[in-house]
Amino acid sequence: SLDFSAAFYCRAIGLSVRKWRHVAGEPMNDDLKRLVRTIPDFPKPGIQFRDITTLLLHPWGFGETVSRLGATVEEEPDLIAAVEARGFAVGAALAVELGCGLLLIRKDGKLPGETIAE
Repeated sequence: SLDFSAAFYCRAIGLSVRKWRHVAGEPMNDDLKRLVRTIPDFPKPGIQFRDITTLLLHPWGFGETVSRLGATVEEEPDLIAAVEARGFAVGAALAVELGCGLLLIRKDGKLPGETIAE
């Protein structure tokens, strides 16, 4: 389902959900950093929670994130290991980008079938 709070956040800071591009002369990745919402004092005072749902909501931003991550990989991997929720979203997209498989890492007992626990 669409995260409406993320959509409202993008509009509130002047970001189009459909159009976005890197600004010439801007430090690398600042364009993507602006798509990540910061929630102060969550889950407790003093913590600055970086909420990537606003980045995932943005088609260009999410695609560009995956493309830039993929460009840093020097050797073709067999698998991308992805840890829990947000890692699954980014890991799956990166695995597709790199043409490899995806290994899901979860807490013990959360996946059906045979698993490996250490």
